[in-house]
Amino acid sequence: MQLQEHEKALHGIAVFIQSNPDTLEGVQLRKFLWALYDPQVLISLHRLYTRVDPMRLMLVHAVQSAAAKGTLKKGDLSRALLVAGEFQRQDSVRVSSESVRRFVEAEAQIKQLAGVFPPCQTLQDLGQLLFECEDVKRRMLSNAYLDDCPF
Repeated sequence: MQLQEHEKALHGIAVFIQSNPDTLEGVQLRKFLWALYDPQVLISLHRLYTRVDPMRLMLVHAVQSAAAKGTLKKGDLSRALLVAGEFQRQDSVRVSSESVRRFVEAEAQIKQLAGVFPPCQTLQDLGQLLFECEDVKRRMLSNAYLDDCPF
């Protein structure tokens, strides 16, 4: 069985990420794969196009073309993320206490802002955002280095 063009491209991207996960280019390609795998992940195409070299950009275009045609399958992306080491990397990432502190400060600012709005759609939106912040904070705290975090 011969690999399709997008499968070869995904493999090329995955192998590059495996060797270069923390370079500017590697990070952009990691974000690209995650955005295709999980539609809730957003990326800046401008950053992707300006931080990836032309050779790998051709691979990105092949994958995007397959996605547009509907021939890109979730299994293709899963294999690429597995080869790239992304699933393992995602499981081992820990949030720093500094990141938790900054998130809690941002949440407090949103709470203050919500306190000055009259009843309106914006206030409802802020309430929903605060609800989601609680969920994110819970996940952050369960996955954080809490050496000096007071939360």
